[in-house]
Amino acid sequence: MLTRSVPVMTLLGSGALAAGMAGWLVSAHRSAPGRAARLDDATGRGGQAREVLATDGTVLHVEVDGPDDADVTVVFCHGWLMDLTTWHRQREALEGSRVRRVFYDQRGHGRSGWAGMDPSERGVRQLAGDLAAVIGATAPTGRLVLVGHSMGGMTIMGFAQTHLSTIKERVDGVLLVATGAGPLSQQATFGIPDALQPLHRFLRRNAVRTFATLGRLPETDVRRLGVGPTLLLSRLTAVAPQADDRALAVTTGAAWRNRLDVAAIALAAVMSHDEREAVPAMQCTSVVTINPGRDRLIPPVFQRELAEMIPGARMVELPDSGHMAMLEAPDEVTRELEGLIARAESHP
Repeated sequence: MLTRSVPVMTLLGSGALAAGMAGWLVSAHRSAPGRAARLDDATGRGGQAREVLATDGTVLHVEVDGPDDADVTVVFCHGWLMDLTTWHRQREALEGSRVRRVFYDQRGHGRSGWAGMDPSERGVRQLAGDLAAVIGATAPTGRLVLVGHSMGGMTIMGFAQTHLSTIKERVDGVLLVATGAGPLSQQATFGIPDALQPLHRFLRRNAVRTFATLGRLPETDVRRLGVGPTLLLSRLTAVAPQADDRALAVTTGAAWRNRLDVAAIALAAVMSHDEREAVPAMQCTSVVTINPGRDRLIPPVFQRELAEMIPGARMVELPDSGHMAMLEAPDEVTRELEGLIARAESHP
């Protein structure tokens, strides 16, 4: 009897665990941040909507706030699996500002189109080309401030490599939030404690493959799972444990709306991003890096290394913030941005 009871108890325990997980996912789907993530796709959007064509014909969704004759334009580049709504706290803070503000969804993210990514392009340099197209269409003249979070920061680094003349001649400030010069394929920890280095390596080797596999699931099956898995992933990796529901909801909502097959291809580009040789040239402009102390995606030590690579860069530490610093510590991020804008406005 004893030998027969062991597998029965094991099955019962597994069933209870599965039932508990299913119950949590249902409750997460119906929670306040879960509802906001599913139902609110308007917060953070607005302004004048425009379509910009990338060099390969991809249609990029762009939104522009502020006067057309502004002397200074601020361009915001969001991170991987996100969209332009992640800048909504800064967008709110700059409402009524004299500067023009340009927000866009990176290719395959948010409302932008997707024609794939050129495998011959190194890292995220095709995204840097998209940034150049957005600047050319929305701010062909005047002073510029570039703002990038995570993959968006990497996009700006690639832009500095491929369009250094623009950086030298027009860009008065660069704000890099929770990002690194690479290579992320050797740096990402995915929120796993440092003591578990073998697990880090396993996840880095298999992250792209995992998202590619999930991306092959029918969309109806993914939606049937609800927002719970995305909410859990956001809570475990993207935001700090003490982040408020608003930051969690915006992060989860952006990820929930994006395609997982696109996420896999974009993640492969991010993981191969390596601009360590290029970023020192950004010393020709004013660079501020925002380094969240509780970032579980890009370890703070590598963010500090980025700041140290750029002569004259100013490093701002946010010890209590997670990866989504512009949502978790919006006042601090906005204050640094306003300082760069003031510098651009005072340019002769």
